[in-house]
Amino acid sequence: MIGKKKVSFRDACEYLGEPEIYGDFQSASSFVHGQDIISKWSPFTFYSSICHRLFLMMSYIFRTIRLYTISGGLEDEMETLEEELWELLESYAK
Repeated sequence: MIGKKKVSFRDACEYLGEPEIYGDFQSASSFVHGQDIISKWSPFTFYSSICHRLFLMMSYIFRTIRLYTISGGLEDEMETLEEELWELLESYAK
């Protein structure tokens, strides 16, 4: 048990040993919860920011799909897509 009356998403992520999930959540939602103009403007202004958001979203979709039993063909296809996403991310990070 976490040992708190009111458990936050951050608490749950830390309890599960997955603190990077909370960091990803913060990054993905900063334009909604951020208070300054930069956090509202920057996530969708530059290709690298858009690409990073796409990569983050797709990586969690793939992780979610893998929670279920999938065929080898689907796993191969997802691995290929993940490799292509990495290449896309790296090309915009330059």
